[in-house]
Amino acid sequence: MLANANANANANANTGHDPANPLRVQTVHDEERRRMKIIILGDPAATAELLHLLDAVLNADNGLLDREVQMPDELQERAGVQVLVCDPAGPPVATEQDALDLIGAAFLGAQVVAVPANRLDERFFSLGTRFAGDVMQKFVNYRLRLAVVGDISAHLAESSALRALVHESNRAEHIWFVPDLDALDARLHAMSKPPQRSSPTAISTASGSMPLACACSAAQRKYASHSSDDQPFRRPTPASAGRWLATKRSRISGCTPPTPRW
Repeated sequence: MLANANANANANANTGHDPANPLRVQTVHDEERRRMKIIILGDPAATAELLHLLDAVLNADNGLLDREVQMPDELQERAGVQVLVCDPAGPPVATEQDALDLIGAAFLGAQVVAVPANRLDERFFSLGTRFAGDVMQKFVNYRLRLAVVGDISAHLAESSALRALVHESNRAEHIWFVPDLDALDARLHAMSKPPQRSSPTAISTASGSMPLACACSAAQRKYASHSSDDQPFRRPTPASAGRWLATKRSRISGCTPPTPRW
């Protein structure tokens, strides 16, 4: 970044001057003092002229330096997930190409794109325009999560369809609507800890537990005894074996056995 700034400064400083005696301008950032140093090397007359121009910019009452510095779109790690946090003052997302530009920026390594609600065009919250569906589908196609961050209560109050969309989206994993970045962090934390699921190795009965392999064998014998020529033998699955055992035992874990569906 500094190299580009120096190159631009050199080009601007040498505009209209003798190419045989160019000015050399360097910028150095002092992190401890949080200041930017400007170093000018070259002809005294040209240096004085450039310093005069800098003084006119820095000290003049033109409002150039009074503008609030805005945060650019930034890649951040939040809750262990790479998130592209978009600048609230950035350009509006008003077309499908604008959405694709955000997706392209996310290819730097982001898994989630957090877009402030105020950057989304009003058509996004009017489902009849289908703009929201087109934008969300693009994020889904590229396997990126889209998080709309901000207060959209005014839009929700005007549209029951939008309320339903927000409700269903927040139950899924691809599109989220959250009030702020803290709420986004909470969702990312919850997603990082999926529930543990393990395959059963035994089936509990009132008289003890039976290994799943034995349950399948018992169900196979049952099916074989009831098979005929017009109904060929079908190998039972663990689920059907469990249902069959449930009908053979009076209770499973203290519950009434379900009706088998063979």
